[in-house]
Amino acid sequence: MFDLDEIKHFYNVLDLLKKFNIYIHLGNRLDDLKLAEVELNRLFRANLIDRDIYLRSMTIVKSEIRKEENNE
Repeated sequence: MFDLDEIKHFYNVLDLLKKFNIYIHLGNRLDDLKLAEVELNRLFRANLIDRDIYLRSMTIVKSEIRKEENNE
């Protein structure tokens, strides 16, 4: 469904979420990142994405959250 090698940037995480009809655009990047984190958790708990995809996606999201928080 989604190849692990395709997930390298936050944009790729958003593409993954779109496969599940989850569209995120709150107008604030930090809020977008935090919502993506919530949605990834929900997909993983529902067994809709595998562990490797989940971990790669969460690593990217958490890294981006740290960057945004340091810029504030």
